[in-house]
Amino acid sequence: IDINEAGKTLFEVEDNVAYNFYSFVSDKDKSIVAEKAKELRKEGTVKNFEIEIITEKGTKKDIEISSSAFYENGIFKGSRDIIRDISEKKKRETLLIQQSSTIKSIFENTSNVLIWTLDTNFNLSSWNSEFIRMFDDRIGESIQIGDNFFNKLANNLKPHLIDIMKSSYSKAQDGIFQNFESVVYGLNGKKIIFETFLSPIKIK
Repeated sequence: IDINEAGKTLFEVEDNVAYNFYSFVSDKDKSIVAEKAKELRKEGTVKNFEIEIITEKGTKKDIEISSSAFYENGIFKGSRDIIRDISEKKKRETLLIQQSSTIKSIFENTSNVLIWTLDTNFNLSSWNSEFIRMFDDRIGESIQIGDNFFNKLANNLKPHLIDIMKSSYSKAQDGIFQNFESVVYGLNGKKIIFETFLSPIKIK
């Protein structure tokens, strides 16, 4: 019945008449719209559901819709719809999922290499299977997210080495790449020598 200029831009149409909203909906999402239409008639509102549309010019876009029904004499006559273009948001979400999958693959498919991350308080925030295997099998400690890295190693490092390592980790958090060797004493006092590479993670 009516559409504002932003809506014309979204659907890539020149006027606001003779278009059926359902005709813009991607085939894969038509069933969602049909179900939401039933819900709208029954409940009077539907909020924040996402679908894909194909514009008049053939452009695929992801949109988010909230609708409220309007009535005349108690009879459903239509809806008022607020539609937001979320195409860029969906692209970013897809990219983030792809990046997370890549990082997870690197984490879990790097044999004989321990990978872990710490927050600014030196608490563990993530690790790969090799890292947890080292703690379980060679140090005899169980670990959880949020455990303090140095507290977990307190009984397995010479006291002066803890201060040296903390200094290196602090420098890494300041943005300075670190590379050093350290000695950890595992089960039965067995000496384990590690070469460690520390890289800062910066979040803008």
